[in-house]
Amino acid sequence: NQLMPQTNSAAAANENNSPSNPEVTNTTRTEFAVDLGGEKTVDGLRARWATLRGNHGSTLEGMRPLISIKEGPKAGTVELRLVAGPVANAAAAARICARLQTKGVPCIPTVFDGQRLSLR
Repeated sequence: NQLMPQTNSAAAANENNSPSNPEVTNTTRTEFAVDLGGEKTVDGLRARWATLRGNHGSTLEGMRPLISIKEGPKAGTVELRLVAGPVANAAAAARICARLQTKGVPCIPTVFDGQRLSLR
């Protein structure tokens, strides 16, 4: 008899963490970032990040670079994108992009998702 309440509470805990409950999954996972352009190689992304940090360090302060892979313009190709973040929200990402775009840097608000870009 003592096993029944534990089983029920475990089932209830699993229901609360299920993907069908959007409050649990989305609010804790959606982080925003900025897409700072693409390169053909990971080394190209590293070089782009180093240049952007050198020229716009105060704007990018506290951000971490990620590699995001997107479908390329031709069928079967992929693009490596430089994503930096996280930032507080979509509005903050838009403000950062506006600041960078006035200086000629391509920038698109996006989600903070991808593989960590190791800087070696």
